[in-house]
Amino acid sequence: MSQNLIRHKNNMERRIIMTPVPTKEDSKSENVNLTENIACPTANENGHRLLKNLSLTFLSFFITMLFATAVVYAVVSNTRKTDLPQTQTDPPSTIESLFIGNLPITDTDYIQTEKSDVPTDKASDLANDTTDDMPPTDAPESYIPTDADFPTDGTSEPNEPPKKQNVILSVNNILQKPELPNGCEVVSLSIVLSHYGFPIFPLDLYNNYMPKAPYKNGNPRYYYIGDATGVGLGCYAPCVVTTGNDYLAEQGSELKAYDVSGHPFEHYESYIERGIPVIIWGTVEMNANDKLCWEGILGGQYVNWHAYSHCLVLIGYTESTYVFCDPLVGIVEYGKQAVSDSFNIMHNQACIIE
Repeated sequence: MSQNLIRHKNNMERRIIMTPVPTKEDSKSENVNLTENIACPTANENGHRLLKNLSLTFLSFFITMLFATAVVYAVVSNTRKTDLPQTQTDPPSTIESLFIGNLPITDTDYIQTEKSDVPTDKASDLANDTTDDMPPTDAPESYIPTDADFPTDGTSEPNEPPKKQNVILSVNNILQKPELPNGCEVVSLSIVLSHYGFPIFPLDLYNNYMPKAPYKNGNPRYYYIGDATGVGLGCYAPCVVTTGNDYLAEQGSELKAYDVSGHPFEHYESYIERGIPVIIWGTVEMNANDKLCWEGILGGQYVNWHAYSHCLVLIGYTESTYVFCDPLVGIVEYGKQAVSDSFNIMHNQACIIE
């Protein structure tokens, strides 16, 4: 028994001796390790924390990029506005400034086909105008448009007055026979002069004012060829205009004769609507016979004379006919197509006094 106690005691002492006594440094080291072991998160907690940090970083980056994009867009937009021209002051090129379609224009009043239908120099005036219902018109400033100037069918173009179907001027006719059997041109001029109040006799007008030339080398554009009181051919519009202006100048009149040749015949209806009779060249009875009795080169120009040429005065029109003072037969009507054909044969010649 005593031996067992002694053995147990010895074992205890041996265990105590073999077990090292912890120092302060060991205690601190153990405390630190213990603290670190307690504060160290698990792998799952580390993953959640990393995901949260990445989300915050991405959100911050997205907001920063959005703000930067907005700033760049604002700067670029402002730069483009300052670079664009505010007005177009240069007119179109020389060729383009002549016509658009059929609308003549000038360097100071032109149509902008891309930006606006209003010339640049007028655009600012319109922009500053506070009038609510200012109609689009090129009329002078003193012109005040009314409801009648605008259509009622919903279109934007002004209404044009309807064309009259029957217009006949009150003009007295003069016959060329017996004094001037081949003087229809000078008699037609006398008809128009008498209409304007000049009491000139056709024979006096022929003898004293009309230029004349013999058959040989005579140009009917500028002279009466032959003899109107006997055997003669006649003359063309320039000769009649010269005769009329010489007479009007001697009378001290402000009226003048004008050569208005070269248009389709319906063009001359507008003169009738204005009360102006028109001297025209056609054929006898408007038979559209284009037989030539003479042609040649005079002064470098080709000249011909039609056997049935005739000069008369247009004084009116109806829906289907033209009305004339005809020095051969009196006041007469001819069909529009026949008149147009005969007029074309005689080179579309016409003259007026106004």
